[in-house]
Amino acid sequence: MERPMPSTRKRTNAVGWHHAWLLVCLTVAAACSGEADRISANADVSAEATALANPASNESVNAGDRMQALLEELAGIAPGVSAAVATTNGVIWSGTAGWSDIENRQAVTPEQLFGIGSITKTFTSVILQQLADEGQLDLDAPLASLLGDEVNGIANANTATVRQLMNHTSGIPSWEDDATWKREGRGAELDPGHVWGKTETLRYIQGQPALFAPGAQYSYSNSNFTLLGRVVEVVTGKDLVAVIEARIRRPVGIDSIFLEGFEPIPANRHATRYHFNTPDFRRDAGLNAAFVPVDDQLINVAATNLSVEWAAGGMVAAAGDLARYGVAVFDGTLLSEQAIADLATFRPVRDARPEDTAPVAETGYGVFRRYLGEHRVLGHGGDVLGYSGWLYYEPKSGVALAILTNAGTMHAGPGVGAGSVVSGDGRFMDAAIALACPDC
Repeated sequence: MERPMPSTRKRTNAVGWHHAWLLVCLTVAAACSGEADRISANADVSAEATALANPASNESVNAGDRMQALLEELAGIAPGVSAAVATTNGVIWSGTAGWSDIENRQAVTPEQLFGIGSITKTFTSVILQQLADEGQLDLDAPLASLLGDEVNGIANANTATVRQLMNHTSGIPSWEDDATWKREGRGAELDPGHVWGKTETLRYIQGQPALFAPGAQYSYSNSNFTLLGRVVEVVTGKDLVAVIEARIRRPVGIDSIFLEGFEPIPANRHATRYHFNTPDFRRDAGLNAAFVPVDDQLINVAATNLSVEWAAGGMVAAAGDLARYGVAVFDGTLLSEQAIADLATFRPVRDARPEDTAPVAETGYGVFRRYLGEHRVLGHGGDVLGYSGWLYYEPKSGVALAILTNAGTMHAGPGVGAGSVVSGDGRFMDAAIALACPDC
C-alpha cells in the first residue's frame, strides 16, 4: 500500500543491513574482496561508484552511471533492486543491483518478478476509467447498486460511490488495519500455502462502523479496491485476470505482469521475498513458523504468496514492463484524454499526524501526485509481505520510472527500508529524465 509521505525527507544515516560493512570493504578492499563481492553481485562497487550516488560530486558521469550508482545505494538497504526507465519509445534503460537470493548468492536479473503491492490499484482504476468512458459504468453509482448482497454488513456500501472508493474517501475501513488480519494475513497465524479467495479479506471489516460519512474525509483503504475489483468483474462479466489481459497487457504488449494466485506464473521468475524483522513487525504481525531468519534484520518469507491482496495489491512484475505500463496510462494508449483528466483529478491528502498542517500528497482516482525533488510526478507506491516498489510518471518529460525491491516493510515501523531514499528527493527522477533527454 502507499500512505502519504512528506514531499521531502531527510536521508537516513543508517543506510541498511550490509552497507556499513561495504564501506569498510571499500577502504580495505584487499582484505574484504570476498564480502564486497557478496554484497554487490551486479556491478563493480568501488569508491567511484560510491561517489556517483551524489551526482553533484562528478558531473561528468552520464545519467546511466548515475542511476546505477543510486541502485547500488538501494542495494545497501534492501537485498536486491531492479529498475527501469521508459518513454513512448519503450524501455530506454534498465539496471539491477544486489541479490535476488541472499542464501544462494544469486544476483538480480532484469527479467525477475517482484511484488508491486498497491501499484496494482492503478490497474483496477485504469479499467474502471475505461468502462466509464465507454458508457458501461457510472462512477457516481453507489457501490451497493452494483454489488448487491455482496456488500451486506459493510459500512457505507449503500451510499459510497465508485469514485469515492477510488480516491479513498468512502469511509469504508481497511481490512489491512484489522489487528486479527495482520496476524492471519501477514504474520504468525498465516497459512503460507493458502490461496485466498478474492473477497475473503472483507470478513475482517463486516460489522465494523464507518470511519466517516462518504466524501467527508480521506482514509487509505485496501477494502476499497477489493470491492472495486469485484465491480470490474460484475460490469464486464469476466474474471479480473482476463480483463487485465484484454484491456491492459495486450494493448501495451507486456507479458511480465501477473496477478499472483489467480493465474499461472512462469516458474523460477520471482526474486526471493524478504521482510524486515523489526520489533514493530513482531508485535503487530508476529513471526510465522515458515519465516526463516536471514540475519538480525531480515526474514525470508518465500513460502508465502500475494493472493490475500488480490485487486488491492497482489500483482508481480518485471521492472521493464511496469515502466512501459506507467507510460501507457498517460500517453493515450490505454485511456482517452478525458479519462486521463478524470483519473488525475486531485485533492490534497494530509498526514495523520496532527502537527502536520500542509498537504504531503494529492490523491486522484487511483493515483497520487507528489513532488520528487523539483519534479511533480504521478504514480503509486506499493508495499507487501516480501516486496516494496514505486512507479512514477513525470508528465513534462513523458518519463516513467519503476523501482522494485525484494524487501517488504509493512508493519515494520517508520523509517524502515528504501522508501525514504526513493521518495525523499529527486535524484532518481533527475537521472531518469536525463536518460530520456541528455541535452535538456
